[in-house]
Amino acid sequence: MDTRKASASERFARRISQIDGVASFVLVRRDGRVITHNLDDPDDLAALTTLCGLQADSIARALGFSQIDTLMLRRKEKEHLALFKLDRYFLGIIQRPDSDSEKLAQDVRSFLATLKPRTPRN
Repeated sequence: MDTRKASASERFARRISQIDGVASFVLVRRDGRVITHNLDDPDDLAALTTLCGLQADSIARALGFSQIDTLMLRRKEKEHLALFKLDRYFLGIIQRPDSDSEKLAQDVRSFLATLKPRTPRN
């Protein structure tokens, strides 16, 4: 039995994998470095996640929009790509075709909200 304590990225991977509708995922920093994933080869999804995340940020800034926290790229095969922003990270999720996109997005946003630092109340 492995008695070592799970790292933050391992705990993140375990929790995100448990969300209904998540087929595969990758968490990357803004510079494209892979933090955690559940793929044999995360490079393609990591690159797409990073590029789409950076472009969404740039477009929002150029148009004066607030930060984009979720971007859904719909695919014909219904294995949609959902992109989420968390501070200086981007999360790319390939959705299972038999799952509900809106529920997946809401469940992921709810999970990510638990990771954001809370502002202390006075």
